[in-house]
Amino acid sequence: MDDTVGKSKKARKRTSKNENETSTKKAKINDSVEEVVERDVKRQNVDSDKNDTKDTVYDDQQDIFNGQSLRTLFSSSNNLAALRKFVAICNENKERDLAAEYLHNGGSVLEVLRLLESSDKKSTSIATTVFSASHILLMRILTECPQYRNSAIESCRHLLNSHMSIVYSMLGIQSNAKQRKVILKLLAAIASLDSSLSRELLIHLSLQQQTLESLVQQTKPMDSQSVRTCFIHFVLAFLVEGNTLVIRTLLDKRNLLCCIFSELLYDSKDIVTLVLTTVKTYVLENTGVSKTMKLHVFSTSTILNLISLYNWKGPNNWPKNKTHSCDSENFLADKEVISDVVHEFLITLLTSHRYGVIFHDRTLGSSRNKHNQLVHTALQNLEKPWEHEKPSDLIVRIMSACPDLIRSQYNAIESFLEPRVSPKWICLLKFIGKIVKSINPVNSIKTCSAELKANNLINALLSLMVPSTIVKVAILPGLDHDSLSVRHEALSLLLIMTNQLKTISLAIKEFYKTSTIENQRTDFILRTVPSLETILRMWNRTFENDTDIKASENAESVQSPELVDHLDTILSVLHSYQDICPELLDISINLQPNLLLSSLNNLQDEEETIKMEKINRMKVKTIQFLLALDSSIFAPKEKAFKEALFFLISLIRQKDSSPDSYNAIRTLLHTTGLFETCEDQLDIWINGFSVVADSEENEQLTQWFMSVLKSAIKHIDKYINIITQAEGTINDQIANFNVKKAEDIINELFDKANKITSPCQEEFSAVESSLINGQFSFNERKVDTIDNIFKFNQGNSKDTIKSTKFMIQKNNQMTNFDTKEIEDVINRLLDKTNPKSFPSNKNHHKILSTSISSSTNEFTNSDIKETNEAIDILFNNFGKENPCRMQACTAVSPLLCCALQKMSEKNCATIFAYLSYVMVHTLHYQVVPDLLVYMTTDLTNLPIYKYLQNWSSSKQPISLKNKLPSLKLLYKLSNMLLANSKMDVTEFSKLFNDGHSTYCFKYGDKEVTIKHSLSLYDVKTLLKMTVFYLAQLVQSKILQQAQNENCKLVLVFLLNMPQSIESNQENAVILEENARCIFTHPILLHYFSPFCGETSKDSVEYMIVETILKICESILHLCEKHNAGTCNIFFAFRSKFLTQLENIIEKNPLEACANNYDIAIELLKILQLESKDIASLLFALMKLEKSTFISSDKQNLTVFGHIVPVLLDMYCNKESRLHDTLNEQFVEKLSLHLIYLKSSKINHVDRWEKALATYLSIFSHNISGISTNTFAQLLTKSITASTIQLITTLITKNTRLISSLVKYFLKVENVKQGDVVFPILGSSLKYKWNEKFLQSLYGRYGSDISAYITEPRNLVPWIEENAAAIVYLIESTFDLALCERICDTVSQNGDKLDMVSICFVQLLESVYKRYESLVTAKEKPLMDLIRVLLHIMTLTLKKESKNLQKIKILCGKLNDAVIRLKETEDNFIFSSLSKSYSWPQFTRFSLKLGLKDAKDETIQSNVLKILSNLCDIAYGDDIDDEYAKTLFEMTTSHSEFVNIMLGSSSVKGDLVELLRILTRKNHSVMTVSHVPLYLAAYNATLCHVDQRILQILQYYETHNVKLQQYWPYLWGSAAATRYSIKGETDTALWRQPSTSEVFNLFNKNIVNETIKNYPIHRAMKSNELYIHENSNVYDPAFYLPLLCTLLAENNIVACYKVSQSGALALVLAACCSDSNDIRMTAYTIISRYYFHLEASKSKEKLLWMRLIDALRNGVFSLKCQLKDVRLSCLMTTFLARASLVATQPLHPLYSPLHTFLMAKTALDLNTIPELLQLLHSSHVEHNAHRYWILENIRDGMKGDNDLNVALKCMLFKILLDFYTCILSDAKTKKLILEVIASTTKIPKASLLLTRGYGVLPWLHEIVNHLDICEAEIIITIIENLLNTLDSSVQDVSHYKSLLFNILLLLQMYLKNRHKVCPM
Repeated sequence: MDDTVGKSKKARKRTSKNENETSTKKAKINDSVEEVVERDVKRQNVDSDKNDTKDTVYDDQQDIFNGQSLRTLFSSSNNLAALRKFVAICNENKERDLAAEYLHNGGSVLEVLRLLESSDKKSTSIATTVFSASHILLMRILTECPQYRNSAIESCRHLLNSHMSIVYSMLGIQSNAKQRKVILKLLAAIASLDSSLSRELLIHLSLQQQTLESLVQQTKPMDSQSVRTCFIHFVLAFLVEGNTLVIRTLLDKRNLLCCIFSELLYDSKDIVTLVLTTVKTYVLENTGVSKTMKLHVFSTSTILNLISLYNWKGPNNWPKNKTHSCDSENFLADKEVISDVVHEFLITLLTSHRYGVIFHDRTLGSSRNKHNQLVHTALQNLEKPWEHEKPSDLIVRIMSACPDLIRSQYNAIESFLEPRVSPKWICLLKFIGKIVKSINPVNSIKTCSAELKANNLINALLSLMVPSTIVKVAILPGLDHDSLSVRHEALSLLLIMTNQLKTISLAIKEFYKTSTIENQRTDFILRTVPSLETILRMWNRTFENDTDIKASENAESVQSPELVDHLDTILSVLHSYQDICPELLDISINLQPNLLLSSLNNLQDEEETIKMEKINRMKVKTIQFLLALDSSIFAPKEKAFKEALFFLISLIRQKDSSPDSYNAIRTLLHTTGLFETCEDQLDIWINGFSVVADSEENEQLTQWFMSVLKSAIKHIDKYINIITQAEGTINDQIANFNVKKAEDIINELFDKANKITSPCQEEFSAVESSLINGQFSFNERKVDTIDNIFKFNQGNSKDTIKSTKFMIQKNNQMTNFDTKEIEDVINRLLDKTNPKSFPSNKNHHKILSTSISSSTNEFTNSDIKETNEAIDILFNNFGKENPCRMQACTAVSPLLCCALQKMSEKNCATIFAYLSYVMVHTLHYQVVPDLLVYMTTDLTNLPIYKYLQNWSSSKQPISLKNKLPSLKLLYKLSNMLLANSKMDVTEFSKLFNDGHSTYCFKYGDKEVTIKHSLSLYDVKTLLKMTVFYLAQLVQSKILQQAQNENCKLVLVFLLNMPQSIESNQENAVILEENARCIFTHPILLHYFSPFCGETSKDSVEYMIVETILKICESILHLCEKHNAGTCNIFFAFRSKFLTQLENIIEKNPLEACANNYDIAIELLKILQLESKDIASLLFALMKLEKSTFISSDKQNLTVFGHIVPVLLDMYCNKESRLHDTLNEQFVEKLSLHLIYLKSSKINHVDRWEKALATYLSIFSHNISGISTNTFAQLLTKSITASTIQLITTLITKNTRLISSLVKYFLKVENVKQGDVVFPILGSSLKYKWNEKFLQSLYGRYGSDISAYITEPRNLVPWIEENAAAIVYLIESTFDLALCERICDTVSQNGDKLDMVSICFVQLLESVYKRYESLVTAKEKPLMDLIRVLLHIMTLTLKKESKNLQKIKILCGKLNDAVIRLKETEDNFIFSSLSKSYSWPQFTRFSLKLGLKDAKDETIQSNVLKILSNLCDIAYGDDIDDEYAKTLFEMTTSHSEFVNIMLGSSSVKGDLVELLRILTRKNHSVMTVSHVPLYLAAYNATLCHVDQRILQILQYYETHNVKLQQYWPYLWGSAAATRYSIKGETDTALWRQPSTSEVFNLFNKNIVNETIKNYPIHRAMKSNELYIHENSNVYDPAFYLPLLCTLLAENNIVACYKVSQSGALALVLAACCSDSNDIRMTAYTIISRYYFHLEASKSKEKLLWMRLIDALRNGVFSLKCQLKDVRLSCLMTTFLARASLVATQPLHPLYSPLHTFLMAKTALDLNTIPELLQLLHSSHVEHNAHRYWILENIRDGMKGDNDLNVALKCMLFKILLDFYTCILSDAKTKKLILEVIASTTKIPKASLLLTRGYGVLPWLHEIVNHLDICEAEIIITIIENLLNTLDSSVQDVSHYKSLLFNILLLLQMYLKNRHKVCPM
């Protein structure tokens, strides 16, 4: 050993000189391994040992090397010397590419490798030279000569199969460094050459731990070509190709990759970055690598090694180096790069749930199981990570991804928490803050709510966000510490915690609506969070100046925080207290507000100008906090009020004033009580301050405002009296509007209220009535009374959205469930449960109605509490302001009255400008301006005096004058609105064209683009102004058409505008608020009269209706965009619309008939009517006389005639059939009206017919409203396309009407209506039509149909359009002679059959079908049909290959014909078909289309299917027809053949079937070379493709094709790789696959699926396809024989692989098969496995032997022959899954099942193992135990045998009782239902459960309490029961009746849930 080491040292000295001379740059981070390996060639060491140099004596001059001479020399005796020369030249001569010359002259790697075989002594020195040359050649092939790649691959395979001993020798610890480098470089090149080759290399390679350690140990870190570096390149070469199979194989050899991490600390920067980036890309971020595999690779030690790279040392600091370098700039830069790379790697590894090694712990660490034990252990080994930036960041990210680890981290830092003046302590607190901030409560609630109860979950989150230990040990002492720095850090951490508490508070409101959770949160906060007094005490201490403390801080290098920052943090904490828990502020302390504000003022005097803004913001926050704490502090009489207001006004005047300042002054002014009735006018007064720019003027304005405000507050009663007197004065002037019009509105809107039955509707109506009374009466001035009227809990859309969102969150399962699909299934089952169909039962509807009614009552009584709670949730949370509340007619603040009084005394320009601004905007906020105009009568010096005065009701309005800069925009808009010309859209866009925001919207046909700088306040004021102008012009009756259009344009624009403005509010809320300005305006509502009689388009009523329509359309569009509701917005206008419509229906229907109401009909569609309103209108309309639907011109419909179909269509779109409030009487009246209209020949009656047809197709239970007489009358009127649609709907839903139809058509003149008869006939082809009727049709149309078929080029439209009906007529009436004549004619018209239509093909087939049915010898017509269709098909493929629909239909017709021909005689052979002229063309075209790479796989599949079927009848079996062989060769030689066979497309199945048929027809096509392809295409499952492939392989085997050379049979991609499907196969079979490779192919998911859905009826051999509900299961006919041979005694088997792979589970599952062969094979496998276990040394052998012994003893106890022993599926499912669990130590069932398997000496095979023990488990993981056993029972219940076992165990009694038990959670209930669903699939079980176990009453009981996700299972159970009851011969009508009631109850329950919790 010592000698070897000495020699290696000398060798290294000899080679060092050459290595230094040829050194190259280090590999960059992103260099690929191939590039690094390529550069290794340039570093090749050409020195050799002394023994080697003796053989290299030759004359350089006489040996001229080139490619050809080199090959010659390799064949000579001096071959090794030539090889050495070759290596030397390649390494030294950079200008000559000798390797490429050699390859181009026919040389190969194999030729070089064979020199090893030719040499006498196979020493490592010779091998070194050979391998060096091979490496050179491989690198040249990889980089420049890819054409030699395949040859190189096979050469490398030869190396792997023949010379691995030399490879091991050169890698061993006895070899020197040079030999190791050479072989590692060669192996790296091999791994880079091909993915399959690299996998084979890994399979071959097996390195001992000692060898690995010697390869990876650091020897010369400075050497870029060290052995360790070469080994790293070798390992990474397997990764860079990205082949998942290769990467998995590498990771299975765990130490191979793991060992390189241990000494990365001293590797170069390039090596470290190369390793980490490669492993990250190809292992961590590879979705094909399982998390389990990653856990094995990245163990705790590996993770700690990676973390240590944060402190990377580099090669210069290797401990064995004599010199060290740590402080150089280059080293520090490299260390920073390494740190970044390591950080990114660890973030992916330790924080990514998708790519890393972490798991979701849905208990937040509260369970005993540690889900992230690996990460936890690694973190425990880190020391004070918070002191370093990147480790600290890593841990914070880990905590964010794994909240379950936070508690352990808190425990780890507890000993360091004591407050001290230290930078490290400050780092620790910041670290804790980051952890707290990383917690996401919303995600945690979503993730963990399924596992944890609400109170436990919230408690866990609260304790993580505000850990009591940290609060007690760090925060509370820190807040009282003498050091300001310590206090500030503690306070900052507290602020983070309180912000997180705010987040969780919002989450609680979103997800939980119970007061219990809210109280729990409040109690926790009050108990844990520091008191308000503590925080306020900190404020006082801030200004203390302790020099000693500051000195200690300076000594510790602790930087004190800025005073302003500290105070700001205190204020933020105080605000957060207010947000999270107002109770924190409810303490009695002597708080002096001056203290807070004055200290800030003092601070402001001292600070610089730069910090002024921050201090001002702090003062605002202080004011806001004090207002929340105690608003009496700022009582108007207090000095604090004046100072605060003065300060806030100064902030408002600044350009960039914050929203907080605005909100604070708004709150402050609101406390004065001056804006109680006009709160929205506060914005005007506040924003008015920003219009004055000059500071002196601002000062004057502020002083004036303060004096006015003081006076108004002091004399508020006085000014209210002044306003009241003014109202009284002008009362007479507006009386005509106030009294008369208000009374009209009330009468119109609320006559309807007396008729409303809905409580909700009644309350709404009462509110609206009171509203309008209150709004229009100036005499009632008591605001309190009016306010009380409006206190109705109707909310804005934001609250509604939130409430709805809660309901959805509460029912997460419901949101993911397709309710519509459930309804469809229930409707289908309802029809099935009804024992008598509608046509034969006249009382059906009454029975149905009674059932529904009784069920409804039952549902209502049983579920009324839950429904009420849901409704309470939706309505109790509504906002205080009712969106339907109408605006007050006058709203003037006493402050304005006072200001006007003050104006008479002082005339200042600034004050005039400010008051003008306020007055103009206040005017626009008025509904009736007279009061405001009256109050300003004497103020003639106001700039806007004329503007105000001219808006009184008696004067002509004028536009605003451009006198004030602040009103410039209003001035422009005012002129545009009052202009008599229509506003140009372009000009309008220029109005705002001076801003930074851009918005585009569509108005009419034009796209309008506007640039603006408007705020939401600006939009609101402009909207108010536009509505004011519109209302006043309408009120004065002077509104012009152009003005109306202008207003309409501006309103639409302003409603759209907020979308382009950034705001904290939701767009839906802003939209509703702005829309309310329009839809709560009493004047607009009054003049909104869509049914006001004959009006011109210039009338104000018409213009208002038109404007409202346009606005409604715009709002609906925006609501759809924002997903918001509109119901409340339109309420008042919709109510008036309905009231007026009902009034004219009831009072003046004839007068209304004379008017045109097109716009009213449009409004009808857009006003969002509810279904009950629609039904009410329809009933009212049906009471009208028939004449009221016909206009005076006797040609058109009246407004009522147009409204009826519109309403009916709207109704159909609203509700489903259980909510149908219309009835038979309605349908009857509607149909009579329709007949009258048709008889009067009125235009547009087709709308009635279409609407009625649509309604009856949805609500078919009311179809009896159309009697036979009515239907007969309908037939006598003109029949149009819409009439045909109605007739077809009627006869489809009510077949009794067909007799009337037949009588009508039997009349000669009616039969002639072919375009009417055949569409109706085609709609009811399942009905047995009258023979006489059909014969009359035949007599009239038979000749026409015959002519069409015999002359296909003559198109006949009515035939083409009604092909199905004509096919029915042909098959019912055509006689033999006509059929024979048609068939003969068609057979002779071959040249006329090109380009025929699809209709022709359908009719042709029907004629041949009819012909076939009329003759006894059916072969001839079928063969003729096949010939004709084959000819048409060939022509179509040739000329119309893109007509896919025609090809599809032809394939179907041909397929049907072939099937019928096969049925005439067994093994029928149509030999003449293959001799026909069309056959060769057809086969070629079919293969061309069927195998091409097309998008439509269905067509390809159909073409190949018909080709297979035709080949099956065209050739007999084993006739060796030459063309059959040609067909096989054409198929297999197609360019897409291999791709399809190895793919998974639907075409593959039909292609395999074609191969199977052709193989049977000609045995000569079978060769052993096909087997690898079949195995590669085979997936061992029960899908039809795999079954067919298995049949082919079995067929090959029975016909003497030797398959043994491919044993043991691999399949799928493994077979493709092993047998080299796409390459050469001569060297692929050199090595037989091991048994372990076969076991590795079993996919665990498919294994589990096989156990769950085992095919119990599958036989070992069958020529027929086995139909199974789930084809993704393994085929026992394949895997059992395979396992049986694998476990033969002469094979070496790794016993642990049998159980771990799932093979044992599959064998155990097969013991329940009803096939003797399957069971006996399974028993044989178990027996052979037992013998292997006996001989093995496995640690688990005892467990499996005990299991097999127990099974054998159990079988023996049955006392019957083994071949007759069939285990129950319940037993086999249990055993199979238990065998899987026994290989998973972390599984919750591992321990109990292990105990069970070891304890039982003999299994009781007639029971359910461990049923009671697991179902009633007392273990901490009892839920997992219960779920597991229930899943076994669900999946094991397959037949009568299992039913008997279940009955023996009293299973159903246990489960039905346990379902209603309080211990049963949601998942348990679902599993019990699934067990019942599985059981009811067994007919015997369904009857037994129905009769003996009362399952129907049990279902009836649980329907009221189930979750919506369980509804699907209930429906499955009901369907299973119905299927059994339908097949019963006994009377089961009472059971069906009960099922019918259950279905109705279920349907109504789902609809109520759906209605209360809209999705």
